[in-house]
Amino acid sequence: MFFAVGQTYMSAQKQGAHADALRKRHEKITTIMRKKLLLSSLLLAICISVSAQTYVRVALARHSDAPIEILKELAKDSEAEVRREIFRFYYTPIEILNELANDSDAQVRWRVASNRNTSVEILKKLSKDSCSQTRQLVAVHPNTPPDVLSELAKDDDAWVRREVAQNPNTPIETLRELATDNHRDVRGWLFLNPKIPVEIINILAVDNESHIRQIVARRADTPKETLMKLLNDDCERVRWWIAMSDHTPIKFLNKLAKDNSFSIRRALISHPNLPLETLKQLANDEDCRVRERAVSVIERQNRPERPERQSQPINIDRLRQLAEDEDYEVRMAVALNENTPIELLERLAKDEEPYVRFSVFENPNTPTSILEKLAKDKLVYIRFFIAEDSNTPIDILEILAQDKEASVRAGVAGNSNTPVETLNRLAKDDGERVRSAVAGNPNTPTNILKQLAKDDDDWARRRAIRNPSMPVEFLIDLFRQQNPQ
Repeated sequence: MFFAVGQTYMSAQKQGAHADALRKRHEKITTIMRKKLLLSSLLLAICISVSAQTYVRVALARHSDAPIEILKELAKDSEAEVRREIFRFYYTPIEILNELANDSDAQVRWRVASNRNTSVEILKKLSKDSCSQTRQLVAVHPNTPPDVLSELAKDDDAWVRREVAQNPNTPIETLRELATDNHRDVRGWLFLNPKIPVEIINILAVDNESHIRQIVARRADTPKETLMKLLNDDCERVRWWIAMSDHTPIKFLNKLAKDNSFSIRRALISHPNLPLETLKQLANDEDCRVRERAVSVIERQNRPERPERQSQPINIDRLRQLAEDEDYEVRMAVALNENTPIELLERLAKDEEPYVRFSVFENPNTPTSILEKLAKDKLVYIRFFIAEDSNTPIDILEILAQDKEASVRAGVAGNSNTPVETLNRLAKDDGERVRSAVAGNPNTPTNILKQLAKDDDDWARRRAIRNPSMPVEFLIDLFRQQNPQ
């Protein structure tokens, strides 16, 4: 599309990839906003499906400062949604894990199995759980003892055996059995085991599946004797991986230079350790494609290094010409160019094409005076994206906080840079979406969150309650009010 000459034009052309990505983004803006509305409706439906009392307990269970005494109570909660949230913590007290290991809900049990603090006794019990996902998590757990892993290696579920294969605690005898497992993924996952012994690698080197042998071929720890055997493998791809590996000995590279497959000989030419003498031999190869690449590499090696090109000064006049180009993608590239002068940005901020105006906003050098005008753009989506952008100056956010469209004000309400004073004002907004966005903002002060926890809108209340900044003491008070002892 860009055929004109000149360094400045080329500079604009370099923005092409960015402009193209931006254009595609803009084409999806309507869809994105619709999806956000749909997601909001779905989240609201989910919130409504969980009772208000349950939601307080869920928020308390997932709170990082919840005391152990409260967690013990919640571990016996009648709702599975509450019991599942206790495992938001990296470590859960052992007494709670013991309690939940017998839970009737499968998700609760497999979360016990994934917890770092789970004891060996619990893992042994969960290794016989009816839920396969629970057994998988036991199989991959770092605390699972070798004897339990040996039993899990006989599990009917291949995914369980696969996790056993990669566990560094798995005994070598068990690894030998898994190396001949009838499921290829189980055998393949042995390579993820950091303690895989050479003996197992040698077994897998003669595997019936070629993709297993390919992994052996490209591993740095594969013995040279094993690698030598793979040089004669029937699968061309196995030999190709040897040719591409940086760890392949030079004598093996020389042998591959005589391989029957031209693709292997051609791939070998790019190897960093290939001797010059071997490269010259390939320059006389019977296949023209091999010869051409070998000659090209030799010429490149003999070519003197070019001095670095000095960047040419930006031609402002050329930018002015491009800013009037009939193709809006060219104008977008100019609007994104950090060297574009302010006078041109002012003109492009009034461009008839919305994509161009939005590109002006994305230019990091656009001054506040122009951003103020864009904050009053006639298109809602431009104002919306400016409102939710974390780089938008506070002064502009103040303007957008008074926008007539609730979606724009909601964008400001959810912005992490919005001042507390503005959040306090938006917390009293007539729009439910706006108050809900304030309730979900992680920077919203606790006094505003407490206020929103009593909001008339159910969604705003729930978002305030689950906000990570909500004090745990407030949640405990709500919990005690709903569950008096």
